[in-house]
Amino acid sequence: MDCDIFSPSTNILLIRHADFHNKHLTGGWTDTNITDIGIQQTEALAKKLSYETSIDVIISSTLKRAEETSRLLSDLLGVARILENRVKTINNGVLAWKTKQEARLMRIEDKLSNPEFKIDGGESLREFNERIVTVFNELISSYRHKTILIVTHGRVIQAICNHLTGGNESINLKYGVYPTAIMNLWMYDNNSVVFNKVNDTSHLPRNLLVSDLE
Repeated sequence: MDCDIFSPSTNILLIRHADFHNKHLTGGWTDTNITDIGIQQTEALAKKLSYETSIDVIISSTLKRAEETSRLLSDLLGVARILENRVKTINNGVLAWKTKQEARLMRIEDKLSNPEFKIDGGESLREFNERIVTVFNELISSYRHKTILIVTHGRVIQAICNHLTGGNESINLKYGVYPTAIMNLWMYDNNSVVFNKVNDTSHLPRNLLVSDLE
């Protein structure tokens, strides 16, 4: 059945963390702070959100780049924040804190797309996707008919969108997510999903729209 656009829905704002230091490193669980540009991006995002919507709760990854982004949003918007370890990006194990050049020398890049490959000290792509789908479903159930803002990572946003578009690994949906970009989803009681905004960076002036896509 078609969704009724006037019926109550759960409003989800998926936000990638702000710009961060040490982008020459591999990312993942490499834990770095946001930059001055990242602070300005977050302030611009908060201004846009304050005009557009009323947020009930902020859920945040515990990695520094997301935690600092969400803390600033919480302070600026006056919204309670909950730290959730399970919305961290994929655990890249022994690749954490490695430079991209060091990672290439380990000769495992071609294996990372295999959903069953598990890097030492990390998790497989399948384990990551299962973790994200589980916590996302829990959040939707817990905050039904609320507006929730989730500060997380590009890989997590992609995993959620792949899940909502059918979870078919052969589709392999990929797209860039800019720092502080907005992915806005409307979840309806009949399980319909509307992608209201995708990678919205309209709050960022050109000097803050950095080219770091994930």
